[in-house]
Amino acid sequence: MNLRLKTEGLNSNSENISEQAKDYLLKGIDSAVGLTWGLQETMITALTDPVLLAEACDFFVDLQYRYIKAQYEAGAHAVWLGDCNAFSSMLSLEQYMKFAFPSCKKLVEKVKKDMDIIIWLHNSEIQIPNLLAEAQLGVDIINAGPAANMSDVHKALTGKCCFSGNLDPIEVLMRATPGEIVQEVQRIIKICREPGGYLFCTGEMNPRDVPVENMRAMIKAIRTYSYC
Repeated sequence: MNLRLKTEGLNSNSENISEQAKDYLLKGIDSAVGLTWGLQETMITALTDPVLLAEACDFFVDLQYRYIKAQYEAGAHAVWLGDCNAFSSMLSLEQYMKFAFPSCKKLVEKVKKDMDIIIWLHNSEIQIPNLLAEAQLGVDIINAGPAANMSDVHKALTGKCCFSGNLDPIEVLMRATPGEIVQEVQRIIKICREPGGYLFCTGEMNPRDVPVENMRAMIKAIRTYSYC
């Protein structure tokens, strides 16, 4: 395959795409293309040349499959698949189903066919229709973004897919007091714990500047309130 990359400074063959994209492995397919081409170029290409966009997504399906397989063969039990460029603040549900969903599903199906590995999906998604669409991908766990209403997420996904989330890593984990963090952890776990199928997690990446005492407060609260 010889992809015609439209962005200036990128080369136009698969080997060079692979070299330039190596830092984005295990990004979701839509995010991988967006980070390689640039978000604006990717969004425009969806309108001007959807065939080229589909070819690029297929390229990353194959590339990420190889990377996941290498991790699996090295002993990995799970992979985190993040596709934050495919969430509802950037794509409508219709656009998501047309441009992002097919390639992600293709990757998941290909991996599940050949490997016994857990796939944990994180699109930072907060809208219930989009989370329900993600549940159709065949992933094992879906992480809800920090602005999601966990009562609604719990009602929508219980019995359909294991889900996780959604402590706010900035406003709560990094900026709140340890006592406030404990209260928020307790609130989320109380909503989501029953009847099962839930894993506690932050709603996004934890900043490097999170105070140590805050991280310890969160971990202790998780252990305390998960079983009471």
